[in-house]
Amino acid sequence: MSLKLLYELQGIDQLRAEKQAELGEVQAALAGDAHITELRARAERIRAARAERNALLRDAQNAAQQIETRIRDIEERLYGGTISNARDLEAMQAERESLRGRLSAAEDALLERMLAAEEAQDALESVEGALQELEARREAQLPQLRERESALSGELAALNQSRAEIIPSVAPGTLATYETLMASRGGQAVSVADEVRSVCGACRVAFPRSDLRRIKETDAVVQCDNCRRILYLE
Repeated sequence: MSLKLLYELQGIDQLRAEKQAELGEVQAALAGDAHITELRARAERIRAARAERNALLRDAQNAAQQIETRIRDIEERLYGGTISNARDLEAMQAERESLRGRLSAAEDALLERMLAAEEAQDALESVEGALQELEARREAQLPQLRERESALSGELAALNQSRAEIIPSVAPGTLATYETLMASRGGQAVSVADEVRSVCGACRVAFPRSDLRRIKETDAVVQCDNCRRILYLE
């Protein structure tokens, strides 16, 4: 088996890993956008908060209106001349003053709830605006993403075919060593050696000149004593 073939296999596998990673990203983008999902959830939370604040606002409005109505009723009776009893007149005047105090507190609560409702509405409009922008951008990107997915799938199919053509020429034991090193050495099982210095190109540790002769003369599978990668001479 030619070490050159094994080196070519590594190039194919490294490119396959890159394409597969990119394909995964493209497919994840096609499946959904995490930011959009998060914004949708936030919009739903704000809508619920807005509905609750609007309900509290209506309660405050009704409470203030009821007090205003009662004050008008009392004043109509006070100024209408229908009350002649001094004690009744005094009691109604006292109730009116009490109601005016309650109305002031109710109006303060109304203002506070009105501001809270407006704040929720502003927050919702902001999130919905950002969401619409992201959704429009994603919609515009979908054709490009689908096109890229198709291209990557085609490239991976070609790489898989090239790999399948090389595999039968690799001895099972060598292939097993190669696969193990690919997994344990960050996707680099074969290292291009520096022939002049007799140094492993991956870990930069020198190896015996005898190993260099074995590689050149027998095309043997020789591994770096330090990093265990398979040494190869271009």
